[in-house]
Amino acid sequence: MLKIFSVNDVYELENLSRLSAFVRDNTNQYRDPFICTLNGDFLSPSLLSSYDLGAAAVSVMNAVPVTHACLGNHEFDHSTMILGQRLSELEATVLNSNIVSTDDMHGLDENGNRVGAFVDDLPSTEVLELGGLRIGLLGVCTTSTPLSSAVKPRGVIFNDVVPIVRDIVHDFDNPKTPKDAVDLTIALTHQTLCEDETLAREVPNLGLILGGHEHHPFHGAIDGTDVLCLKAGMDSENVVMVTLELAPNGEDDVEEASGSSPSSGRRGAASVPRAIRVGAPGGTTSYDENDDAVTQTLAASTTNTRRTMEASRVNEFGEEFIEEVVAGAAFETSRGPGWDVKSGPESTVRARRGNVHITATLHSLYGYERCAEIDRDIWERSEVLRDLHEYVLPLHEHAERLGLLPLSSFDVRQQQTTLGTLFATILRDECCVDLCLYNSGGVRANKVYDAPLTYGDFVAEVPFENNIITLEMSGDDIHRALSFSEEQKTETCSWGGYLLWDNDVAVEIPTDAGSGFDNLNITIRGEPLERERTYRVVTWAGLLDGADGIPAFEEVGERLAASLGVETGSMSSATFSADGVPFKILIMRHLCRWRWGQLNETISFEDMDTDGDGALVADDVRVALEKFTESASSRQEADSMIRLFDVDGDGKISKHEWLAILESCAPLA
Repeated sequence: MLKIFSVNDVYELENLSRLSAFVRDNTNQYRDPFICTLNGDFLSPSLLSSYDLGAAAVSVMNAVPVTHACLGNHEFDHSTMILGQRLSELEATVLNSNIVSTDDMHGLDENGNRVGAFVDDLPSTEVLELGGLRIGLLGVCTTSTPLSSAVKPRGVIFNDVVPIVRDIVHDFDNPKTPKDAVDLTIALTHQTLCEDETLAREVPNLGLILGGHEHHPFHGAIDGTDVLCLKAGMDSENVVMVTLELAPNGEDDVEEASGSSPSSGRRGAASVPRAIRVGAPGGTTSYDENDDAVTQTLAASTTNTRRTMEASRVNEFGEEFIEEVVAGAAFETSRGPGWDVKSGPESTVRARRGNVHITATLHSLYGYERCAEIDRDIWERSEVLRDLHEYVLPLHEHAERLGLLPLSSFDVRQQQTTLGTLFATILRDECCVDLCLYNSGGVRANKVYDAPLTYGDFVAEVPFENNIITLEMSGDDIHRALSFSEEQKTETCSWGGYLLWDNDVAVEIPTDAGSGFDNLNITIRGEPLERERTYRVVTWAGLLDGADGIPAFEEVGERLAASLGVETGSMSSATFSADGVPFKILIMRHLCRWRWGQLNETISFEDMDTDGDGALVADDVRVALEKFTESASSRQEADSMIRLFDVDGDGKISKHEWLAILESCAPLA
């Protein structure tokens, strides 16, 4: 027997302490055979990772211990070079089946070496012999990564997943010698459920998908296939525990139909897939096809519920089998079965893949005991964040420059506010786009500031890590979005979808009441909005997935999804929400970038470099800040200015890194 513990998309590290204790308690103090997987997005994004470039995440993953991982789109946020450095520190086996290095002009460093060469050295597959089973593992990352990473990954190419996995599964299923056969092939994936759907349908012999990228749990069979797909949701709030057991010799052996192609490997003729979800408040229900009581219970449980697929159908061997029964109305959802799973015994699903019985349960880690050693490590590594709390941000300096004092978020869901305008303007400038439209529900404190904002004030204003993306919208899309926003504002007392815009957008409602909101006068950077023109817009990714119900954004999301090959009405509930860069990280980067530009007007790199070693450390920057700027928190600000732009992770800013900051298209002064 082998146990697998699976999590994905871990940005905040605290729950990994609970995960470690959970693994320990369910493996006889780590003595029983197990693996623990983290299915992508483990180095970024979080505020801590923006400062330590994922070092704390690696330390905690090693302590859990995470044994296997695949790469996620956000692993490339800090740069391909930093990813290589962090992976060299990670003890887990990182499986990479579809990313390769490139030697084009952007893929070579100053010495002519491939910056992504390390990805070619990662194993594409691994065969494990644990608990009496031979398991084949592979790992893939979404091909949309160049669109959703904080920076476009340099020096790597993301190859199409399906043909690669098809070849791997074929090789596992057709070994050169019988002793090389595997009992089950497991794919660690970091891609949308839509992409996992396609993978399962195109490679039906795949045994199991342990997935990531979705921030909400998914727990069930892919519709129309026999492949279970299990996703725990984000931040290790839950863990999927999978138990694999070999069926006793002779159990359920079925002769293959005449003329069918023989299955190779250990699956042989006993490849009778079964997947059934059972609900049992007091524990996990067992399943026996010949148990009338269980059959009656299962039949009753289907009342007023939704099945993943038909209750029974004939498989390729001619035998009827129950595919999946969803117990309880909680599983009935317009998004499809599997999305609204609740953690606990009632989430248990069972499947038979070849000679392997699979039992999977989603467990909540809320309130679970913690690992003191991991907590201590996180606490020590988070010192930089605690120090940030009293850090006086230069937001008021920006506001004064733009004529936005006093800063206020009061009544932000009903009107433009100075703080909302400032945030939108900073996002526009940092992302180098034409305009910003941001939902007011992301700004929360509802207050007027008489004094400069601290980082603590900033967190209170924007407590959510809303991911920000850039996209193209037509002038007509923008007009319809703003018209809808203004109309809804007048019809509701408090609507979080009311759109905030930057300081170079002006919206005038016609005085003629009969015109309604369809004829707004909109200007962008002093020019009338052109309905046929394409604009670059920065916004919250959730609007494209239907959050706040703004039709224009939903339609843009549908068009983008279609361009990525995502089917309309797909099971995925959040195609874009997991993409982009968190709001606070972008704001902090711009504040620090702006301060670098301010220093550049008064002091040279060489004059700041007091020891002449060709690099700036935090103390060099602190001295310059105190002499040439109005920084109210020079120590914290200098530290942030180094950490947020230290590309190679050496704790310094080189002349090359400094020039890259100044070459940004964002206004720096």
